[in-house]
Amino acid sequence: MLKRFNYLFLFFILFLNPCNTLAATTAPQHGNLFSHFWGIAETINKIETRAFRTIPLATIVEEGLRAMVNKVDAHSAFFSPRSYQTTVELASGHFPGIGISVISKETDADSLLVVDTMRGGPADLGGIKSGDAIIKIDGQRLRGLTSDEVINKLKGPIDTMVRVTVMREKKPLKFKLIRKLIHDRSVYAYQLPQQNITYIAIKSFSDKTPEHVESFLRTAEKKKSNGIILDMRKNPGGVVEAAVKTAGLFLPDQSVVVRTKNNKKETVGTYTTNGTPLYTGQVPLFVLIDNFTASAAEIVTGCLQHHARLLNLPIFVIGMPSYGKGSVQEVIPLHNGCAIKLTVLLYYLPNEQCIQALGITPDIIAKPKAVPAQELKWVEELYGKETALTNHITREEVEGKPAPIATPPIEVSDRPPLDVEVEFIKKLTNDYVIHAGLTMANVWTLGHRTSPMPTHDAALAFLKKTVVTEPFEVEKL
Repeated sequence: MLKRFNYLFLFFILFLNPCNTLAATTAPQHGNLFSHFWGIAETINKIETRAFRTIPLATIVEEGLRAMVNKVDAHSAFFSPRSYQTTVELASGHFPGIGISVISKETDADSLLVVDTMRGGPADLGGIKSGDAIIKIDGQRLRGLTSDEVINKLKGPIDTMVRVTVMREKKPLKFKLIRKLIHDRSVYAYQLPQQNITYIAIKSFSDKTPEHVESFLRTAEKKKSNGIILDMRKNPGGVVEAAVKTAGLFLPDQSVVVRTKNNKKETVGTYTTNGTPLYTGQVPLFVLIDNFTASAAEIVTGCLQHHARLLNLPIFVIGMPSYGKGSVQEVIPLHNGCAIKLTVLLYYLPNEQCIQALGITPDIIAKPKAVPAQELKWVEELYGKETALTNHITREEVEGKPAPIATPPIEVSDRPPLDVEVEFIKKLTNDYVIHAGLTMANVWTLGHRTSPMPTHDAALAFLKKTVVTEPFEVEKL
């Protein structure tokens, strides 16, 4: 053991000694860097010479690096050679999965929140719902796994089974799902004939999203729609280039969509629209967002909101404040087969406002009847508490009481088949926020025909006064 310790010591001397030429060109120049590495070497030595349990050196180093990178920020992560290889393989092709969109978890978190399920996918047909918190995959708990590692476990060969345990309203539910190839259906659209409104829902941004949205906008033009509802609720983001192209369908050529800046506030990249838009501003566009609208979806929403005010376009954002994920991650391979994912840039809207930890504030607040906070309360039971820790000392142990009888998970299987289209339309017709958007579209059309509103602010004030979506003042007579 001492021999290995000496090798480690020699390594740190060789690579970190300021007199060493290689160290001078490759090592970060921090005054106390050597003392930290000395502490690491000493800790490893004590573990190997004094610890009762024998742990391979590679495991100690990998877990140490994982913990170190996790401290950078919530989205940074460390990949072992195996997990990195799996990530690369899954990213390079169309691998079957269960069809869900999720919000990223911290590595120490016990669960991964399901934001939405893809229509007709294994999760949707199997009974998993928006707001479910995944706590186990094939019996393995999620604590210690990055979001990427969890998603990799959900993917796999087609027609293979994956067992997923979720927490729903404080109750564990088990699902047996068969992985299927998930087809790219990121965009859905319907015509609402009674109101003559076109409804377009973007569930995520993929390479084909702009093409699909363009097709539906052309259909809306042919039908002479009185307005368009662009629903980006529960949209976790996706491919930024696809988001920029989508924004270009609504905004003039060379309009700034978003900028990326480094930690010195220097602009690294500027994304602009390219080409003539399909949307002409003759009919109102209502963009729906909620607290699960994130990343690329926030970019599209924010740039539409900015240019609507600047160019006096009848584009209005309604719903709830968005998620606030405005960071850019880069996966960096390391020489030993490992890799790290680091946050390297932040997104800035055309008005120089950064999305990160702020999100987009709607022009008009419209809360759904099923409040998103109700969905999040299940996750709050799993995050930030001692009881979330595996093998924690329970209150019963502290108070000397018998341990509670564990409630066995409910097995969910052989769910009766649903008509996916009928179920989706049923949700659509009962959606309060969509109702608000339809009402506003009709009100704007009537008001614009009788007395055109000169500015975007005037139109917004007219809608807020005419359509009540928020708590209002009451005076006693």
